[in-house]
Amino acid sequence: MIRHIFHLCVSAVLLGTLAGCASANLDSRALTSSALQTMDTASPTQGDLPAVRIVDHRTKLGASHFARFSQCQIEVSLASKPNDQGVWEASESENLLSSVRACVKTAVRENVDVLILPELALSMPDNLRNGLIDELKTTTKSERMIIVAGSHYDDSRFNRLIVVGPEWTEAGYKVRPSRFEASPLANDGMKPGPEVLVIKSDFGTLAIITCVDLISDEIQFIVRRLATRGEIDVLINVNHNPSSWEFLIEANSIVRRHPLFASITNVFVPAEKVSRECLKDGKPKDIGYCYGHTSVFASLRTSPNDSPNSTYRLLKTLPEPIVNLSPDGEPVGISLPYSNVVADVGAFREGLLVYELNMLLKREPNATNAPDQGYPTIRGVKIVDLVR
Repeated sequence: MIRHIFHLCVSAVLLGTLAGCASANLDSRALTSSALQTMDTASPTQGDLPAVRIVDHRTKLGASHFARFSQCQIEVSLASKPNDQGVWEASESENLLSSVRACVKTAVRENVDVLILPELALSMPDNLRNGLIDELKTTTKSERMIIVAGSHYDDSRFNRLIVVGPEWTEAGYKVRPSRFEASPLANDGMKPGPEVLVIKSDFGTLAIITCVDLISDEIQFIVRRLATRGEIDVLINVNHNPSSWEFLIEANSIVRRHPLFASITNVFVPAEKVSRECLKDGKPKDIGYCYGHTSVFASLRTSPNDSPNSTYRLLKTLPEPIVNLSPDGEPVGISLPYSNVVADVGAFREGLLVYELNMLLKREPNATNAPDQGYPTIRGVKIVDLVR
């Protein structure tokens, strides 16, 4: 009976009244004013959350069981300082244009369904960018594929994310500027974007975000909620980020706790252009702050009895702080915060990461052996050189 009265009291408090407690002759002083105030002020609000724009580009052909994805890691060198508006531009536009074309050419050769390019892959003069986007439109139509074409800053100082599909184009936003691209004091640089872009396609439902949106509390809330409700299949993050190890942690955490795949597509920057810390005895040394590490994350357990066991190959591409080392300095295992990393391009190379995602199974069952039991969640993983 007392337990029943207590439940009535709690219900009354949640409804904003203590009448139920009073009528039950329960001492309401046990619920202090500070506790009530905490309940009141802790009410969640979505007033500060960016909008979610969901567009549906599914066709009558229907969804794919396994969708073939690719992520292209290329060099995107920026100017030595921002332009007059405080935003960054590529320093070698013609080289960048050539690299993007190489990504597309290689992806077509690999028969991929989705190609992902890094942040600022479209950071080039308007005439070059517009011509390139026209080329991408032609390719996506003829190959029936989607190209997440990276981003560029527009004339209004927004970082715009461009996605091209068969006979359609979508423009999203980077929502949160990093400290490297916006100045609160000078009021210049990138402006915050208003929305998160989600695309429903024949190759899954894709939530596409840019750079530090991956570590934004608000964007993570949106992504995790959509994933928990089964409303997205793949989280795609494109970035131009030196602190690659940090993004590996964030993406891994999301996949570890929620039913979805995730990918990080970063840029390659030669070690000598990054910092002295990325060099040792004149050779590149990866410390997790040297860009790169274009990666894919999935629910896929590994075992020493798996054939073949590819964990060791993956360890060779990760920065030293991420792997567990033997007394002899050899990598022997992946640290827990990176447990769902399936493949990684590494830091100091260009290349195309290719794999197939099982859109009918985003989490591997606890016990499985045969393919007709749902295994695997991801397959056909490889890294290929770009065709130029």
